[in-house]
Amino acid sequence: MQPVLGVWDFNVTRDIVRCNAAMADLFGLDPEKAARGLPLASYLASIHPQDAPRIEQRVAEAARALDIYSETYQVRDSRGEYRLILAQAAAYDSPEGVMFPGTLVAVTPRQLERLPDTIHPLDVIADHCPLARRLAEQDNLRVVKSLLDMTLEEVGNKLALALRTRLANW
Repeated sequence: MQPVLGVWDFNVTRDIVRCNAAMADLFGLDPEKAARGLPLASYLASIHPQDAPRIEQRVAEAARALDIYSETYQVRDSRGEYRLILAQAAAYDSPEGVMFPGTLVAVTPRQLERLPDTIHPLDVIADHCPLARRLAEQDNLRVVKSLLDMTLEEVGNKLALALRTRLANW
C-alpha cells in the first residue's frame, strides 16, 4: 500500500480545518469542501468511535496549551474502510487566533510497531514537514505552506536547542 501524507491547517478560534486532497480522502470528505475549510466536527465524525473521544480531548488540550500533538487513531476513508493514522501537529497563537497545523500519514500496524518508543514528536514533525510543504504548494494551499514554513523554523529551533542541551550535558 502506497503511503498517504495529509496536511492540515486548523484555525481553532474560527473552527475551520482546511486540508489537502489526500487527507480529505482519508477522512471520507469532499476534497474541494475540505480545501475551502470545514468545521472540526466533520473530521471527528470520520474517526473510529473508540478513538474519537480521546482525539477530540487531545486536540483541545494541545490547542489550549499551545502544545505539540502526536496521536495514532483510525479513520474511515472515502471507500468506507478504516485506516490507521499517525498524526502530528503544533499549536501556536497568531493574529488570526490559535492555529494548529499538522501532518498525518496512513500507516500499517506493522509499521507502527517498528517506530521506536523513544521517538520525539518534534523529530516526526521535522521529518514530515518538507513533504507536507511540497504537497501544500502543489495543492495551492498558501496559508498551509506558510504555516509549515513557520512550523519548520520553530521545530528546527527547538531541536537545535535540545541538541545543544544534550551536547552540553555530554
